[in-house]
Amino acid sequence: MYLQGAEQVVSAARTIASAAETMSQNCRWFGEVLDRDLTQRREMAELAHQHDLDALVQVGVYVARLEAAMGHPLVVLERASTREEELRVRDDKWRGVRDLVDDQATDEGLWFVATTAPEGHLQAALRKLHALIEATART
Repeated sequence: MYLQGAEQVVSAARTIASAAETMSQNCRWFGEVLDRDLTQRREMAELAHQHDLDALVQVGVYVARLEAAMGHPLVVLERASTREEELRVRDDKWRGVRDLVDDQATDEGLWFVATTAPEGHLQAALRKLHALIEATART
């Protein structure tokens, strides 16, 4: 009976040793998988970092080309602002011209039937001027 109990203890010890060896192998395999995963993640991070650097270089080249073609961005913005103000002033002036033309168009004293050649000539010139101003104001 002692012998049978000892054999069972030995058998259990062998089973435990086998399980321990399997666990050890699994741990080594899992460690290798983690090492490979960590290496791949590091490589991917390095590639992403390199890609970001390449993208930044491309943006820098684009900005340099843009500056060479148009000037410094702040100067471009200043020019655009100045141009916008010039256009606003021009529109204000044209608004005044259009208002004057509209007032003259309703003034019966300017559009009477001409009885003399100089009056006819003056009215024809006035009509041409009004037509030109109206056409220019529409564009």
